[in-house]
Amino acid sequence: MNPRIRPFLTGMGSALLAMGLYGIALSCYNALMLLLVSMEEGGQGLTDFSVPLTKAVILYSQGVGLQYPPLTLTIMPLGLTVLLIVLIRACALRLGCSWQGYVAGLASWLAVHGWIASTSSVGTLDSMAVIELKTAVVFSIGYLIALIPRTGLPSLVSDSVGRLDQPFRRTLRQVPTALVIIAATFTLASLITVIVWAVLGWNDMTDMFPAIGMERGSAIMTTIAYLIWLPNLMLWALSWVFGGGFSIGSLASFSLWSGSGYSLPSLPLFALFPAPVGQDSVRITLMVLPGALTFVIGMWMMLSPKRFNALGRNENEDPAALVSRTMIWRFAHPAMAFVAVIVVMSVVLPLLMTISNGSLGSGELAHIGVDVADSTRALVRPSALGFLAAWLVPLIIVCARYGIRTLIARRGSAGTSAANVGTAKDGTTSGTDGTASDIDVMSDIGNMTDTASAAADRETGAESFGNGPTSSDHLVPRTVQSGAPSTVDSKLPSETARRARVVSSDGIVDNPTIKEDK
Repeated sequence: MNPRIRPFLTGMGSALLAMGLYGIALSCYNALMLLLVSMEEGGQGLTDFSVPLTKAVILYSQGVGLQYPPLTLTIMPLGLTVLLIVLIRACALRLGCSWQGYVAGLASWLAVHGWIASTSSVGTLDSMAVIELKTAVVFSIGYLIALIPRTGLPSLVSDSVGRLDQPFRRTLRQVPTALVIIAATFTLASLITVIVWAVLGWNDMTDMFPAIGMERGSAIMTTIAYLIWLPNLMLWALSWVFGGGFSIGSLASFSLWSGSGYSLPSLPLFALFPAPVGQDSVRITLMVLPGALTFVIGMWMMLSPKRFNALGRNENEDPAALVSRTMIWRFAHPAMAFVAVIVVMSVVLPLLMTISNGSLGSGELAHIGVDVADSTRALVRPSALGFLAAWLVPLIIVCARYGIRTLIARRGSAGTSAANVGTAKDGTTSGTDGTASDIDVMSDIGNMTDTASAAADRETGAESFGNGPTSSDHLVPRTVQSGAPSTVDSKLPSETARRARVVSSDGIVDNPTIKEDK
């Protein structure tokens, strides 16, 4: 076979094989269900509608609205849609996939669905162009999921990410990790909610089958058929359990505060819808679950040493600095990751909620499903608050740690300063005591000097009195008699005593008068 033609043939084969397997499975189920209904109800020729019903279901499972008066059906069965996408991917992987095969397979897919839409006896609400567009989207999703990993696009993206710095690469890796955990948790919560609905409303649903004339076989086949809307019910349950709610046209609305199905049509599936929650504590707990989930995820990422490690420190980082370049980037990277997760949630959740909605008629049942804005707000807002709390808690811990460290350091410096001041005061006191002792010594020396001077004067007076000096000699001082100027001698005893008390700055006695007297 020509290698240039082979990719086109494999692509056409993948599209035709997926459509063949899908059509055969649907046709067999429809024929069996119609056969059981005809046997139990006594109808004739119901199996003749298996082929038209199969064509209608093929289009309906890809989002094409059906109209069979008075019924108008636009609720896309996401269960069949997911199964068809998985089947297309499996066929593409089995036969081989390439870009040439994608083009050829898409052309074959559009041709088959164009023929189905033009030959279907069940009316469609969409034009041929819209039908081709919707079916092309479904085929493209399934085929590209198989094709893209086999191309060079993943390696190109990996190389582009590898050129970034290590902190940015770590931040980008945390975004899909958080999204996968949140998606898995939301899926599990919605599935558990639907199971609880089914358990609580099972008796009501089984009682409704005989009321509308269905026997056991028809009831079983109808119950199995309801599984094609299981993803739709899970999305509605996700909105309901977290505080959003959903409505069945203008006839009834269901939320944690209200809900009643008495005015709904006699459709067994409607019997599964829940009653309101009576306890306020239970309602509050359910509403804060998204925030609690994202808080746990955020704290795990913030504190994990292999992820952001917000409380850790580098060896070259100054522990005394609160605001630094390293600290800013340490908290900026998780903030960017958390914002990216919330942005993705804000885009994906409204899209899924919109796809899950539809109608069962043109009057009171024109809108069935959730309010997209309320449901998105009920899920995204607490999730954003949870991430914000997870980001703020380590930041508060870091600020508190810095404040405690600063307080301890200030107390330590204050204690050291007090000790230094005390030491200085002790030294000053001892110095003062030493000066006082020196002054006392000076006083003693002065007293001794005064005593010696007085004794010398007495001896001199006695000697003069014994020699019998004349009265004139006794009245005139010696200095005058010797021809010296008649001035008071500067070395009188009182002046000598005062000089003896003079102390130098270094504490040594300076007493020249005593030396001269001696």
